[in-house]
Amino acid sequence: MSAFLLGAGFLADMGTPIRKLVLLKIIDACHDDGTRIFPAIETVAKAAQCSSRQVHREISAFLSAGLLRTVRQGGRGPGHTTEYALELRVLDAIARVGWDSYVAEKGGQSASETVENGCEKGDTVSPLANKGDTDDSLRVTPTTAKYDSRSQTTPYYPSNNPSEREGVRETSEEDPKQIEKAFDALMIGRSENPWPKVLGSSRDWALRQFLKLTAEERRLADERRDAYLAACPKVKSGEGKGKPNCVPLGVYLRDKMFNYVDAVAPRSVERQRAKQVASDSIDVAPFGPVWAGLRMASLLDGVVAFDMPEDIQQAASSVFEVHKRTSESRAMAYLDARGIRLEGGNLVFPDGYYEQEYRRRALQNGYPEVNRLHKLAADRGREKAEARFAAMSDLCEPVPVDSDLYLAWRQYHRDMNWPFVPDPGTMRVVYFPKGGPDGLNDFENAARAVIKAERSDDHAA
Repeated sequence: MSAFLLGAGFLADMGTPIRKLVLLKIIDACHDDGTRIFPAIETVAKAAQCSSRQVHREISAFLSAGLLRTVRQGGRGPGHTTEYALELRVLDAIARVGWDSYVAEKGGQSASETVENGCEKGDTVSPLANKGDTDDSLRVTPTTAKYDSRSQTTPYYPSNNPSEREGVRETSEEDPKQIEKAFDALMIGRSENPWPKVLGSSRDWALRQFLKLTAEERRLADERRDAYLAACPKVKSGEGKGKPNCVPLGVYLRDKMFNYVDAVAPRSVERQRAKQVASDSIDVAPFGPVWAGLRMASLLDGVVAFDMPEDIQQAASSVFEVHKRTSESRAMAYLDARGIRLEGGNLVFPDGYYEQEYRRRALQNGYPEVNRLHKLAADRGREKAEARFAAMSDLCEPVPVDSDLYLAWRQYHRDMNWPFVPDPGTMRVVYFPKGGPDGLNDFENAARAVIKAERSDDHAA
């Protein structure tokens, strides 16, 4: 979170409350220089109390206005979110003149024009109210618009855009055959456990409810299916004795009952997820030998490409101006941390500022996997790794905290401009490769062999 930039965000007149909330949530996730923004659309939508479509529209508007820029395009699945960065000069300009004026100067639509054209009305009317297990009509009543606090998710709001008015049409055009396959898997089950009484209910109606869900909701419906059935009370007598006494599949989908499973039956969810973890996996303990081996292997891979502004001094000036508008002391602290002086209203940069800033950004952004492992250790979290990575344990040794070898490792990290291990707290030892920094060549050769074996097995599979 950037407390520095939040002040500028609060000052900015964004034209609509939803747009301002989306902006503030994005700022809440970025660094002080506006970088490292990985928006989870559902999270932003929940914070702004709007639909996911509205968040997508606002982000597109920010990109068009130049307030956001794309750093790295993402893909599908967790860990592949698109990365954005804020243009601080644009944020400063909007804080001064307001969104409508800034966009009008650039020749774009103002917020009021956007509402008149129906791009935002879809998120200010009432949600859909579907009633009945066999009635597929859509009922909209102004008095029913409210946030569903039970599921803690943002309800779907119909749009005035004909291409968005029907979730069925929008989702089915993605790949109807694949979506129908996913529905059949949900209905039949993957463990020879078909949905109870599925043969006696309407498949077509249930499929229509499935098509209305977003891609993320379909994923959750499938992922939490077995946990939901396991949490339902069992039929005590009759032909279905011992089977889950659950609602029909179409109702499970229509009412989005998968949203309740984590709260109602967290142990069932945990057991289901545990079954999905490969039996040949091992624990990666924080600061432990496997953690240390994976961490050092990632460091030896070298720095990954990261974003550097074309004019690094202008970028620093923009950050300083934004901070200055909200807090003089924070603005000066920003300069002091980078060795920049303020003389006569002008910024004076130290010699070698570009190299200094490159090293700082490399530490912050150039080793994403290492920083992820560091956060895991700082939070005292654990994760799973392929069993073959247990060989990393033989390549690492315990090093007492603040011992001569520990301090040697710290100095080596400084010399290499590598992020050092997080504060170990009360832990007495932290694992590093055997033989100290001088033994890294042997470690690298052995670690590469372990990683190569993993890739070979994947290829053979």
